Amino acid sequence: MKKYILLAILLPVLTVGQEDKKIKGNITSKDVNISILGVYQDDFPNVSVVFRAEKSNGNPVFGLKKKDMTVKENDENCQVISIQELSKQKPINIGIVLDHSGSMQFDERQINQLGYDISEIPVDEYGYYSFPKGYVPPITLAKNALLEFVESFNFDKDNIGVVGFSSTVDYQLGLTNHSGKIKRKIRSMKSDGSTAFYDAILASLKQVENADGVNVVVALTDGNDNSSYSNINTVINKAKSIDIPVYIVGLGDVNQRELEQLATATGGQFYFANSAKSLSLIYEKISEKLQSFYDIVYQSPTLENNSTERSIEISFLHEGTKVVSEEERYTLDSNAVVYITKKQAEALQKAQEEAEFIKAEKLAQENERQMLVNGGIGIMALLVTGGIIFYFARRTSKTSIHIAKVFPNPSAGKVTVELSNAGQEQGKLHVFDLQGNQVHEQPMGNLEEVDLSRLANGTYILKGEFGDKVTEGVKVIVQK
Repeated sequence: MKKYILLAILLPVLTVGQEDKKIKGNITSKDVNISILGVYQDDFPNVSVVFRAEKSNGNPVFGLKKKDMTVKENDENCQVISIQELSKQKPINIGIVLDHSGSMQFDERQINQLGYDISEIPVDEYGYYSFPKGYVPPITLAKNALLEFVESFNFDKDNIGVVGFSSTVDYQLGLTNHSGKIKRKIRSMKSDGSTAFYDAILASLKQVENADGVNVVVALTDGNDNSSYSNINTVINKAKSIDIPVYIVGLGDVNQRELEQLATATGGQFYFANSAKSLSLIYEKISEKLQSFYDIVYQSPTLENNSTERSIEISFLHEGTKVVSEEERYTLDSNAVVYITKKQAEALQKAQEEAEFIKAEKLAQENERQMLVNGGIGIMALLVTGGIIFYFARRTSKTSIHIAKVFPNPSAGKVTVELSNAGQEQGKLHVFDLQGNQVHEQPMGNLEEVDLSRLANGTYILKGEFGDKVTEGVKVIVQK
């Protein structure tokens, strides 16, 4: 199962020094921040990383291209395969929480703007208020804003669950991609009762906690909790334990400090609205945030299972400044370990087969030499023809060439390779990785320095080639 993604939305009040041109973590108001949100190994050795790039004012950075990006794993540069906006690929799972308590009928500011005092609003025989013409209750504006919010997502891959609350959690719709059901559940809510806000958030967290993709709760309340069995600490601990952020919209007379504490502690963000008329804009901003993440795919350069702990760092240039993510660590899952073990076995088998081939080739050459020596007079007679003279001289003048020393080994990058019996003969040195891929080639004499510093940490095979002779492979370990 995929790892849950923690959507770390950073607030714009954090700063660093103005002179640092390599920014890491939280940065100044004129810069941007990049945060790694989740790591997927579904297609190892291709690794998918979800991240967001955000300006310090909270606005997303759009338009990042493959050529802009650098990825490092365990401090090794990686090949970037692709980058695309997350909204085009991975599912977004949203738990919507809506307050439909009795206070969601009243917007005193709007009533005053219409020329009335809230105490003057009449109540009919059934206990319902008769609001003046032109008045739109906050619950209606909230539902309209949420309906627009729902429309902004792609239900070919995204899912939304709904929780409504007043005195208790009394409306629920589990995660679904059926937009019609979602809208009907939102429209069905009526204003009454008190406020069980914390219980409602717990119910929403339960809806989304086992979903694959970007999981988040977006909750609206217009008052202080006065009916929940749970409390703020229970909600924070639950959300943090399953890595799901809670975005909170506080409408009107709310405890802003407490709501902001809850949102920030869970990795979400708090929005305050003086009037229900601003809810549409707030939900639009939240939708934009949730759909502005990137998915970058890179190829892991380390195919050794003796290191299952990996670190990732993503960076890009923004207006001449290098923006660097905080280091994210992940552990290879069982599928990745199986893949690496399989590749190592294939590489070992290939190396063994090549060694057997070289051994057989050397044996054939030795047999041929013995035949020429033991042929005696018959061979000498053949030499008279002249055409064989060059062949014999060329074949018998060769001596066995092998790699005598490779030092230092292990090496941080540069090694010296010394041959035996090479004389003045010039050839080529080939370097192969454990998958059998040639990663380096250079001219080779009796003593050569070889620069392997651009290669990733790991084990490699050195082979020398001199005409029709190939040396046996020698292992060298690159360890920086």
